[in-house]
Amino acid sequence: ERADISLSRTAMARWTIKASELSLPLISLMHTDLLDSPVMHADETTVQVLNEPNKTAESTSYMWCLARSGPKPIICYSYHDNRSQKAAADLLVDFKGTLIADAYKVYDSVQNVLGFKLAGCWALTIDWDLIEKHFSDMLRIAISIKAGHVTAATVLRRHGTQSRKNKVYFAFRELGRVIRTIFLLSSIGDPELRRTIQAFTNESEAFNGFSQSVSFGGGGIIAENDRDEKRKVIKYNHLVASVAILQTVNEMSKVLIFLKGEGHEFSQEALAAMSPYRRELSTDLGTIRSILTRCLTLCHIRILVQQWTCKDCTARLPRPNGGKSKNPYHPPN
Repeated sequence: ERADISLSRTAMARWTIKASELSLPLISLMHTDLLDSPVMHADETTVQVLNEPNKTAESTSYMWCLARSGPKPIICYSYHDNRSQKAAADLLVDFKGTLIADAYKVYDSVQNVLGFKLAGCWALTIDWDLIEKHFSDMLRIAISIKAGHVTAATVLRRHGTQSRKNKVYFAFRELGRVIRTIFLLSSIGDPELRRTIQAFTNESEAFNGFSQSVSFGGGGIIAENDRDEKRKVIKYNHLVASVAILQTVNEMSKVLIFLKGEGHEFSQEALAAMSPYRRELSTDLGTIRSILTRCLTLCHIRILVQQWTCKDCTARLPRPNGGKSKNPYHPPN
């Protein structure tokens, strides 16, 4: 009408269809590039389609949207006549990153099959109104704990229940979800943070495994239901584990000093590979007997230097000075 050209609606519809067909290779490339993203957003919305085969005009169909932000943002739309698990799997079949989506259960099902990570969408999973409503109460509790007017244990006893009447509990839970989501997004974009987390996690798990190996009196199972008794058992177990670790570090330090006096050199990589969390321990109703003898400690450290055979164990390790070592730790008494 603006150009005073008579053009039918049918012709314009055909042009649109033809243009979309010619754009399919580009759309396919965009979708492939989108699936290679470390983080991607997904959502679906309802549409109605006229004259769709085997469906009435009033029935509901869905337009799926996949998107990413950043220097090269991409948004891809895909039509499906439903929002079933199969429809989601067809769109996400090669995706291995982190998908940010709402709480629709299909995403959980597809995640288990395809193996990508699923992160919650703030718009639907975080109750911001609840946080805002009880923010002053949460702030007052935090200030009281920091000032020492109330203990954290008292707060947990008073507010650590999921009763519907306890609105402050649910507000703290929502705030915790916010903090966890921020931390998750930070770790996704920060490789150094992920390496730091992995290193400290490995160290914590090594200590927990060592503590479990020296536990006694029930195989490490805490049978008490009282919170204070549980804390006592855990503290006693950590005390025993710390004593064993201290003894191991003491023996290893003595051997390292002796070997250094013999002229051996130790690289930082070799020292970093050593660990005091040795599990060659046996437990017998509270009596902990270490079979990590001085000879065994020496042999495991000497393996970092040369090759020789210890006559009192099976380790093949270096014997310095042509086999004439005067090491007081070898053989053991």
